[in-house]
Amino acid sequence: MNGPRVLLRLPTWLGDCVLCTPALDNVRRQLPDARIVAVGPPSALDLFANDPRLDAIVADRTKSQGRRWLTVPRLGRQLRQEHGPFDLAFTFKNSLSARWLLLASGAPRRAGGRIDWTDLLLTDAVPCASGQHYAQWYNQIVNGYFGTQFEAGPLKLHVPSPTCFVRPTAGLAPGSAYGEARRWDAECFGQVAVALSRDFDVLILGGPQESRQGEVIEAVLRRAGVANFRNLIGQPVADMVATMAGTNLYIGHDSGATHIAAALGVPTVAIYGSTSPALAYPWRHPASRIVRHYMPCAPCNRRTCPLQHHACMQEITVSQVLDAAYSLAADGVLPAAG
Repeated sequence: MNGPRVLLRLPTWLGDCVLCTPALDNVRRQLPDARIVAVGPPSALDLFANDPRLDAIVADRTKSQGRRWLTVPRLGRQLRQEHGPFDLAFTFKNSLSARWLLLASGAPRRAGGRIDWTDLLLTDAVPCASGQHYAQWYNQIVNGYFGTQFEAGPLKLHVPSPTCFVRPTAGLAPGSAYGEARRWDAECFGQVAVALSRDFDVLILGGPQESRQGEVIEAVLRRAGVANFRNLIGQPVADMVATMAGTNLYIGHDSGATHIAAALGVPTVAIYGSTSPALAYPWRHPASRIVRHYMPCAPCNRRTCPLQHHACMQEITVSQVLDAAYSLAADGVLPAAG
């Protein structure tokens, strides 16, 4: 490959990695012959392992290693030696460490969104409008650098072997890595699962940190005598994505799993509380519904409720979530019951 070598620093959170896929599409569109190397959280290795848009992906473990003033430049040198020399680097992460990594990579052109004094580490600090969806924000960095006007297209993930289910299957993801303020009550999730089990086999999805919520949902299902469910909490990311790709319905929060579902085209119900749907709704996904209880204090974007009532989530009812799910059936995007 004789094209330019491009380094991409992905965001920290798994959901944001999915939200920057339209920007990734447009980097590849502008530079079809480029060798593109992405750096991101270890979970992104599974997410993009089979992605034809990338030529390589490298995990950034500098935070867990400590002493980032040593580990970040070390990773930059490693990237330069193994995949460089780079002609261009983008960062979709707004942090000093991400911009320092771009500088340490040796890329002569370094682009990112304009935010603060750390812009000094970039050669191209792109002004990005506030208040827009995150997918648009990431894409604006690419457009601003290249002088293009590419749209932020739909989210896309590549799954070589989606799971095939015999019966209609619904996936429920009760977690959100950012904090408990984004989470609906697990007992309520269990009641939704019981109701859905009449028409769907039910899967409980999420990372190991959601094991407690998964246990609560499982207990509700067992008390109701439901047997057609599986608790898959703790699956590796690649396995969870393959599983979700085979489902017919997904219900979750403002979380990475929700954006994965949107990228896979799975009919989606997204429950929002402490965060704004305007900034992070399932991007360009017509088969989706938002469930939200409006509060004057929302969105607060806190990890825990600062007023200690969490009413933005606690006031959402099981019926509202089920109505949203079955409204997708009314639109003809869910399979027939049975």
